[in-house]
Amino acid sequence: MGDPDRICEEFRELVEKHVAFLQDYGFRRSPSHEVASSTGCSIVYLGDHVGIVIAFDIRDKHVDMQVARVNNGVLRRNWEGGYSSGLFRHLVKHAGYRGRQPAPVEHKRSPTSQASIEQMIEAWVDLLISAGETILKDELDSLPS
Repeated sequence: MGDPDRICEEFRELVEKHVAFLQDYGFRRSPSHEVASSTGCSIVYLGDHVGIVIAFDIRDKHVDMQVARVNNGVLRRNWEGGYSSGLFRHLVKHAGYRGRQPAPVEHKRSPTSQASIEQMIEAWVDLLISAGETILKDELDSLPS
């Protein structure tokens, strides 16, 4: 499977490359909110009111993107009295999105290859850009209470 630390570092480098545009919207990386373990890792960007979490599950070889409420620079997920949801579910429920969910990409060489992980990241970023205008605005009402 490979060294989890190396896998996470490569994942984070790929994410940073594809979400650099978030800085133009006022989001900033928040390493203190990020997680790394033998089973997965995340990279987190915070705005004033919205947090975006991009996670990689090493075991399932799956990339996911979530949105969460930010209050005073701290992520506040559902269990912390805030709001959090997978990006796709949030867009379907709150933004009227009716397209397809980004699916894991099967790559011919290896499902953990950088190319397949990068394709999954790109798919989530494309969804955020195409249907997540309200999220990117990062306003107080960008996410439900």
